Amino acid sequence: VSTTYDDALKGAITNGFKKAAAFWGVAREAYEGSIDPDSATQEEGAISPVKTRPAAKTSVMTHRDQETAKEAVSPPLAEKAPETPTGRLVCPECGQPTIIKGKEEWGGGWVCWKKEGGCGAKFDYDPSAKFRTDLPLGETEEYTSPEPTEEPQTDYQIAMDALSGALSMDDITTVFNDHYPALPKGAKGKFKMAFDRKKVALEKGGDDVPM
Repeated sequence: VSTTYDDALKGAITNGFKKAAAFWGVAREAYEGSIDPDSATQEEGAISPVKTRPAAKTSVMTHRDQETAKEAVSPPLAEKAPETPTGRLVCPECGQPTIIKGKEEWGGGWVCWKKEGGCGAKFDYDPSAKFRTDLPLGETEEYTSPEPTEEPQTDYQIAMDALSGALSMDDITTVFNDHYPALPKGAKGKFKMAFDRKKVALEKGGDDVPM
């Protein structure tokens, strides 16, 4: 049988392929269809595919999940009174939105402002807080509202009360001498006018002078 050079070359290539297939197992993979023809070049030959492990699923926490978890571990806060048109707190005694922070020189605390229509009640605690915040975590206790403390009377108010209770010329003279010197400059004029009206009324035989 005559054999050309090309036939001999083809036979050598075929035998080489068979040996390589037997050694590397390429023929089986080619038969099963697991070889990617694009992954092999003429120089490199067939390359067995590398099996990779599927990527593990990751759990992504959404913004809502984060907020829910934050609320679950956050300590309870004191409930605040709703906002009012004036922006001030509502007085638990008179129901008016006239609560303001008291000045430190007058004892601090909280005051229901009379000039804005309040009742003048004074509180040592924040009257808008429904629950105490000085208890251990997890424990809540509603406030037992203490009796509101009245604002201290001024020297002028004390003097006017004493003048109102005086029933004779001797009484109003004593009240005037006891209280007038200690009054502030602005209050002295008003007290003197009230004293004069009271004096005229007593001289006429009456004492029902409005103070």
